[in-house]
Amino acid sequence: PPFMFSADPLELLGKHFSLKIGGSEWSKALPLAAQGSIGTVEIPDTKRWRGQHRRAYELALSILPSNSKFWRTKIITVTPRFALANTTDRVIVYTQPDSGSLFRLEPGDFIPF
Repeated sequence: PPFMFSADPLELLGKHFSLKIGGSEWSKALPLAAQGSIGTVEIPDTKRWRGQHRRAYELALSILPSNSKFWRTKIITVTPRFALANTTDRVIVYTQPDSGSLFRLEPGDFIPF
């Protein structure tokens, strides 16, 4: 669902923002001025396994200007960078490197990864 926020220009020092998902760490500062850009951002989880980050959230990011009526508004779209789709009739078991966890993808499932 869309999420809207507004900030006083004095609060946006350097015109950057950061993202956080649930209990993750904060992402690196991302520039708001990069209109039209499409890129990726990796947000490490706070849970660690063997001294390494247990998992990371990889997101695709797009920053586009709004229409002329709202010319000072930027539309930031955040989507999962990867998705898993099981189009077989069998269960798929998968893991992330160094996570120590196994996950199941049932036939017909489609999930963000």
